[in-house]
Amino acid sequence: MTGHMRSIVIAPLVLVSSLFAQQDTQRPHILGIAHVGIYVNDLDRTRTFYKGFLGFGEPFSLKREDGTEWIVYIKINELQYIELFAERHRSGGPLGHFALYTDNLAHMKDYLESRGVEPVDNIHAGRTGNRFFTIKDPDGHTVEIMQYEPGSWTSETRGNFLPSGRVSARILHVGLRARSTEATERFYRDVLGFRVFTDPVSFPKQRGWVTLRVPDGDDYVELIPYEPSRWAESQTLQDHFCLAVSDAKKVVADLQLRGKDESAQSASVAREIDVEVGDHEEWEVSMFDPSGTRIELREPPKPDRKQDPAAATSPPLRGAPKR
Repeated sequence: MTGHMRSIVIAPLVLVSSLFAQQDTQRPHILGIAHVGIYVNDLDRTRTFYKGFLGFGEPFSLKREDGTEWIVYIKINELQYIELFAERHRSGGPLGHFALYTDNLAHMKDYLESRGVEPVDNIHAGRTGNRFFTIKDPDGHTVEIMQYEPGSWTSETRGNFLPSGRVSARILHVGLRARSTEATERFYRDVLGFRVFTDPVSFPKQRGWVTLRVPDGDDYVELIPYEPSRWAESQTLQDHFCLAVSDAKKVVADLQLRGKDESAQSASVAREIDVEVGDHEEWEVSMFDPSGTRIELREPPKPDRKQDPAAATSPPLRGAPKR
């Protein structure tokens, strides 16, 4: 009798304990966009585009076991990179993935699993020394969650490979096609904690677009609806990343001069640089790298308008690894 009564009492306690454990799993910080990964067919030409034409530095690269080059790392600032993969485009197009960085990777994995998000892989260290795992959003986009580690290659190159002539010092946002912006918005907002906001310098202001800022920083993601019948076209035009610039007009003039230089001409692409001017005279510049990835260059709001932190040209260096 006693044993029977004890089993009746303990079972609810175990259930209540489990529910409290789920509720106590709080989301760790998501501090910003760490990098974008691009598949490129011509690594040398694309590398020249980012280094010779846009003026960025290359701190390191990785090779395959056979000695051929595999990934080239282009440094935007201490916490943001572009990764060029010498691989053919996948079905999703040249923009293969993007990464978010956190200050507690293990806790982040536990949190996501408590919300029903099953990671594609376990936490592991990349060859550059930073740890990460991967998830998929409802539209199938690959999202890497990473943590910068002391002693990693990114940590050891702090203060270097940041040329003064580079066109930008910040990745401002990543643009992604979404079959259902509502479902994907719920994922970024309700699970990852992103904040919906109105982009003050959106070009153009499209109905159905959703902009979501990371919970603990100012970088953001654009979700862009598309028509299934125009999938290929939307892949080229809508999947993109944006670099913040303080003076787009000057940047265009500088790039035009660089384009006349013989050493930079090999990196030029067939499509012209496209310039659009918004209602408040902010410029947005669009171009394509040799892989076909669209790049935006965008100005912050003008000084006479209310400043939006998402348009700042330099990100706060939160979560940076200490040497």
